[in-house]
Amino acid sequence: MIHALYIIDSGICIYSYRFKKDTDIDEQLLSGFLTAIGNFAKETFKSDTGLQTIQIQDEKLNFYLDKKNDLLYCAVSSYQDNNTLLESILKEISEAFSEQMREFLSKKQRASIHEYKEFNPILEKIMEDKEKERNKKTMLLGLFLGLLSVIGLIIVFSLLLGVLSTFISQELVLFVLLIFLTIGLWISSRVSGYYAGSPEMGLKNGIVFLVVLFVVLLVFLAELIVYFIYMIPFIAVVCAAGGYYGGLLRDRRKLYPLK
Repeated sequence: MIHALYIIDSGICIYSYRFKKDTDIDEQLLSGFLTAIGNFAKETFKSDTGLQTIQIQDEKLNFYLDKKNDLLYCAVSSYQDNNTLLESILKEISEAFSEQMREFLSKKQRASIHEYKEFNPILEKIMEDKEKERNKKTMLLGLFLGLLSVIGLIIVFSLLLGVLSTFISQELVLFVLLIFLTIGLWISSRVSGYYAGSPEMGLKNGIVFLVVLFVVLLVFLAELIVYFIYMIPFIAVVCAAGGYYGGLLRDRRKLYPLK
């Protein structure tokens, strides 16, 4: 989650908003520091557009330059927050700020700092529903939803086993159904990773799926174990990658909550 937002105009902080209320910082002193770092970041990356980030312990400074109005946006966020998502949010904020404060920004003598506080409710509206918890509960929820999809997959698998065996050879049936299982596991582990909330949790859930599938096959479809063992490296990659990718998708859509 974004802890604080600062908008800097020619080294002066014209707007600030702290989502994390337990800090008391002199915005004008901070603005000079942020401006210097922002300029350094632009020189280092040879770019004055897009998002530039600098990580400091468990927080991250995110700089976004509005070239049209020559405003530097700096968001202090969790180091875990996805850069693509942060850039999208800062772009949305900059567009809204430019539109709302267009009259003031178009003047040679820009408005005094207190007049920009009118932007507070708009910023709060933009940031609504932008965060999502990641914890053991979300991991278990992801695992539960993923396992439900696996159960549905097994039911479909059993039905197909009876239908396909009447048309093609048993060896080909087993091969086709294992491919079907692989695709299904990718979808299931991706669902699990998405609801778990992060790539790391999704990866763990993907590994759990691999274990569950092995146990299910061992108990109910022992004749497939040989084929499963033969394909286990590929299936393991599918489960792990699906879970990781699902978590990454959630990272790109939701910020981590304030602590």
